[in-house]
Amino acid sequence: MIATINPYKRFKGAFIPNAILEFPGLSQSAKLVWGRLAQFAGANGRCYPKIEEIAAGVALSSRQAKRVLNELVENDFIQVVKPTGKRKLMHWPNEYLFLDHPCFKSDPKCTSEGDTSVPSGGVVNGPSKEVTLMSPPNKRVIQENHNKRVKEETGVTDFDIFWEKYPKKKSKGTARKVWVKINPGKKKSAAILNGLSLAINSNAWEKENGKYIPYPASWLNAEGWEDEDEETYVEPTDYGRQAKIIAADRERIRLLKEKKQRKLEQEATC
Repeated sequence: MIATINPYKRFKGAFIPNAILEFPGLSQSAKLVWGRLAQFAGANGRCYPKIEEIAAGVALSSRQAKRVLNELVENDFIQVVKPTGKRKLMHWPNEYLFLDHPCFKSDPKCTSEGDTSVPSGGVVNGPSKEVTLMSPPNKRVIQENHNKRVKEETGVTDFDIFWEKYPKKKSKGTARKVWVKINPGKKKSAAILNGLSLAINSNAWEKENGKYIPYPASWLNAEGWEDEDEETYVEPTDYGRQAKIIAADRERIRLLKEKKQRKLEQEATC
């Protein structure tokens, strides 16, 4: 006999507002996909999951997931922004934005205590629902908070990942100073690491056993991740090579986490 459980605060998962659950113009699959997208969204209200991740998260095929996303777009629940320029060449996923659908404003149950709208940059204070406008957050503060949060959650900073990936490990202190000067946030760190992955597999860096690989500080100072030399890009049809790059990145991160964990265990036993 299967035992009963209390689901209250027990599970982690996607959240779907009542206004969407009760909206008659959407299929059940579309409502699930909206909730899954919202789970991917960051503090800026945007998300960048691959179509395969969206499909797997709601037990759909990629083709079904694309059809459901089109349904959400046609009903003005989301907006899809396709990558352009360098991001398109690097095969970045689509960007998904959440739209303020009329159903959210017409249904007081969709937000807490019946409040249906908060201006951009504002917060609601107490039962009186008086709105206090706040100045936009400082960009540098956002970046520093991101770096601090990543380190607290994983014990690994973006610079640690960069250094572990960089093939020429010279002048780490100088490289760290340049990284601090750049002070990259979440998006820029991802761009740097993506650019590094492509550079590592370029013909220029592979030539003569890496003889022409620049020092890490020099590469960062020159914004090497912005290079648009065609030979540094993975051809769209070369899926095998692309998969190897991604697998190698994940393996480096895993080994780095294990190294950090062993170091913490050794310090704890001392």
